[in-house]
Amino acid sequence: LTISFLGIRAADAQKESDLSIRRSRDTGLATFVTRKDGGPILVSAAGGVASVPLSQDQFLERYGRLFGVSDHARQLVAAGAERDLLGQTHVKFKQRHSSVPVFSGQLRVHQDAAGHVLAANGDFYLIPEKLDVRPVITAGAAVVRAAAELEAEKPRMHRVELTIVDPGWYGDPPTGARLAYLVELENPSTSHAEAFFVDARSGKIMDRWSLVEHFRVREIHDGIQQTDLPGP
Repeated sequence: LTISFLGIRAADAQKESDLSIRRSRDTGLATFVTRKDGGPILVSAAGGVASVPLSQDQFLERYGRLFGVSDHARQLVAAGAERDLLGQTHVKFKQRHSSVPVFSGQLRVHQDAAGHVLAANGDFYLIPEKLDVRPVITAGAAVVRAAAELEAEKPRMHRVELTIVDPGWYGDPPTGARLAYLVELENPSTSHAEAFFVDARSGKIMDRWSLVEHFRVREIHDGIQQTDLPGP
């Protein structure tokens, strides 16, 4: 008997009971996966006689669905790797939907010196396939809209890019995934800088926040080693 869990064949993959899996309270999807004993994540070899460690691509192919990934070659783009003093490599993948970046959607795959996967963590968001990724307004129009809110006649633009976002992903009331421009502007006369999400179809300001840090408004949260924010 072969049992399937989120598209993973239990006959081929590491037993789930051997894995430590932390899940998002909101989505139920994995946010961290590793082996309970800290060793490389294994997969049964041909015939099931032996078990062999997984490479990075093999891990994403077999276990990506725990995070919600159905097609890692299409939904994830490698965005750099870091090697630490222990010889371990940490590869970052950014989420894409129809080639559009997904705000804060990313996974990190951690490998030992031999390239075997030890763990993976991050947040991957399920985006409706029907979501239209064709903007109605231009990036320039989004900048003009944000500049009006900033009350800056000649703002200094730091960043503008098309993205997919749901405010619920970062702790605000959810609206559902929407196509938006992420715009970062500075008012030269006041040195005040803000970021905006401008709806790429309606031109409305979805959200805005200051890029200037103020210690007075800081709060301390204990994340209890979870990736869900803000945590308790």
